[in-house]
Amino acid sequence: MPGHLIRRLQQIAVSIWLDETADCDVRPVQFAAMAAIRAFPGNDQMDLSRIIGFDRSTIQDVVIRLEKRGFIERRTDPSDKRRRILFITDAGNAMMDRMDVPNLAAQGRILEPLTDEEREVFMALLTRLVQVNNRFSRAPFQAQNEAAE
Repeated sequence: MPGHLIRRLQQIAVSIWLDETADCDVRPVQFAAMAAIRAFPGNDQMDLSRIIGFDRSTIQDVVIRLEKRGFIERRTDPSDKRRRILFITDAGNAMMDRMDVPNLAAQGRILEPLTDEEREVFMALLTRLVQVNNRFSRAPFQAQNEAAE
C-alpha cells in the first residue's frame, strides 16, 4: 500500500539524515524550522508552522528548544507588541552552514538506489502528490507569500 511505503520511506529518510548529521545534534524539524527562519526572517510561530507544514504545538516546542540553544531569537514585533517574530542568530547560521554538507549527503543517500532519470521522475511525482494532497494535511504547507496573508 502506498501509505505504508511512504511511512517506511520517511522512517528510512530520517534515519539516514540523523546518521549523516549526528555530529550536529539537530532534529529534522529543528533543521526545517531554522531553514525557514533563515530564509524568511521576521515571521511568527504561526507563519512558521504554515511555511514548513508542522502543527502549531510542535512548532512551539521546536522554537523553545532552538531559542534555548541560541540558534534563534524571538523579538517583539515593533508594529504589534503582542506578536513575537523569529530570527536566526549567528550561532544558528553557523549551525546551518555546518549542516550543509551532511544534509546534502543524506539527500544523496536517500536517492542513491535510483538512476539520475529515476530520481527526476520520482521527485516530480512526489512533488505532485504532496502539492495536490496538501489540503488533506492536518498541518497544510503554505508558500511564504500565502502565509503572510
